[in-house]
Amino acid sequence: MNPLLDIAGLDPTQDTPVEILHTILLGIIKYVWYMFHTSLSDAQKNLFVIRLQSTDLDGLTVPPLRAAYIMQYRQNLIGKHFKTLMQTMVFHVHDLVTPEQFVLIKAVGDLAAVLWVSEIDDMEKFLKDLEVLIGNALDAFAAIDPSKITKKVKLHLLPHLVSDIRRFGPAVRNSTEVFECFNAIFRMCSIYSNHQAPSRDIARKFASMSRMKHIISGGFWLEGGKWIQASLQVRQVIMSDPVVQRHLGWVAPNVIRYGEMKSLAHKKTISRPWSSTQAATVLRGMTWKIWNDNSSVVAQSGDVCKIGSWVAVRQDGSTEFMIGRIIELLSPTVEDNGPSSIPDNLVTIEQFLLGENRHPDFDMPVLRKSDPITYIVTKTKERIETGNTVSVMVHGDDSHFVINLHGLHNAALIRRLLPRDLTAPSAIHADREAWHNELAIEVRSILQDKRKVAQEKRTETTRCKSTF
Repeated sequence: MNPLLDIAGLDPTQDTPVEILHTILLGIIKYVWYMFHTSLSDAQKNLFVIRLQSTDLDGLTVPPLRAAYIMQYRQNLIGKHFKTLMQTMVFHVHDLVTPEQFVLIKAVGDLAAVLWVSEIDDMEKFLKDLEVLIGNALDAFAAIDPSKITKKVKLHLLPHLVSDIRRFGPAVRNSTEVFECFNAIFRMCSIYSNHQAPSRDIARKFASMSRMKHIISGGFWLEGGKWIQASLQVRQVIMSDPVVQRHLGWVAPNVIRYGEMKSLAHKKTISRPWSSTQAATVLRGMTWKIWNDNSSVVAQSGDVCKIGSWVAVRQDGSTEFMIGRIIELLSPTVEDNGPSSIPDNLVTIEQFLLGENRHPDFDMPVLRKSDPITYIVTKTKERIETGNTVSVMVHGDDSHFVINLHGLHNAALIRRLLPRDLTAPSAIHADREAWHNELAIEVRSILQDKRKVAQEKRTETTRCKSTF
């Protein structure tokens, strides 16, 4: 018997929270991806690749998209591919899927986005929304194939997320993605073993690494009846050696300089008169004549925002946010009038208005372009091309946009910013119990037909054997 079961107070049914890497990414997202790509023709697969490759990844924090690779190796994808698909797939499958499949793709995307949040402001409201999202995902699966609810264990695990999050906090804390990265170390330990007793060699190597970590991080151990620790000089290694710190996963926090602008490379820097800037159309009376374009600016969230990035800004003393797209990053040229009167850097933003209703298909908030161009003042002064081509699509409508609520990056901030009525989930079926009863009747009928066919085959097989 497993000795862990003898630990007092341990209840494996309650103390083992649902792990979202294998339950969500390698579970329901993988199921959805399989349902989707197996129903496509070759022409539809090529169209989906073009659409997927055209995705704007700004703000998604996903690796560079290789749509052709994803489709070519569609049966052998890993977690990072599924994480990209669940954030972008819903926008590229129109006219490629049935209405039931589209509802399913949308439902699992809505669910996944809230499971990767690292902070929860209101636990009860969050769990109430989570129950609705889990119910929608299960109902969407059942609408396509009701038998999956009873066959797929990972679907059965979804309702347990509510109690696990209530007890342990955000589900992303229990994700094993970080530990999966440790497989490379495990593999190297196996390679450097003499292979006479590889399991023992690997265990000893891991014990040695854990012992070293314990010693240099100031841990104690019992020796001669006394608890002792390493000398101060040994403990200083972890405080002074950045290589050791990185190996132990201790990385100093980044210092966020809000409003700091990064200039373009010297060869790409272009100085232009104030009159040629877009900010000049709304900011009157600027006496500084020459300005430089910049490549990026740092937001309060720590994100590096470039031209074309979407941001939410708030004026000092105001509680209302404005949503817009950065179209210009300006800093004054120091050589212009001397350092005594240098103005602040400027971020020119194209303003968009938030719609009162959600998008009818995606059920997400929408934005439309506003006439005026506004600006904010920051407080801080200071690849090789190839001959290969990739087909992409460029949308002609540059005035209307959908806010991607399936994105994982800043998901909590976005929901905190937007009105509740634009982000609160709604149930697919108002009376789920009645709908489930209808599905149960359908499933029982299907299973009876399958059993009848199986019985007829067995009877025929028995008859053939008795004949011979």
